[in-house]
Amino acid sequence: MKLFRTTRKKVAKMRDQRDISGLVRALNDSDLFVAVDAAEALGAIGGAQAVDALIGALESGPEPVRLFAARALARTGDVRAVPFLVRALSDPAARMRGAAASALAQIGDATAEQPLRDAIRREESISGAAPPPIEGAMRMLEGRMLSSVVARREMEAALLEIQKRERR
Repeated sequence: MKLFRTTRKKVAKMRDQRDISGLVRALNDSDLFVAVDAAEALGAIGGAQAVDALIGALESGPEPVRLFAARALARTGDVRAVPFLVRALSDPAARMRGAAASALAQIGDATAEQPLRDAIRREESISGAAPPPIEGAMRMLEGRMLSSVVARREMEAALLEIQKRERR
């Protein structure tokens, strides 16, 4: 018998105190509002223990918790979540597939590009068109990768210019 009930107010306090252990316990609470709040708090705090718990929730939690776990993982930006989010692109629930795609795009890891392209093809074969969240995620990822390439080229050009000046 549970003597102390976890409430949303307690989750907010755990978040403020950065009580990751308490938030991990709350992530598995039977009250979905508590569990979802815990997922959001863990995403805001980040760190290895939080990411591990969120991956666990993404893999086996109820759908609302899995959705918020995907969003929270995106917020952490931790690339360890990428393979699990890629697996979620095949989830039976369309909302979950969209949340996973968005999270992958926000994390911005290049290894997500091909799985996102594959997800678009799967969605198109099922319904004739990829859902906007998955197409949007692909565009976001492509934009991030392009920005990264452009920034790298600009940085390399600036460094070459500095080296030329130093040689003079």
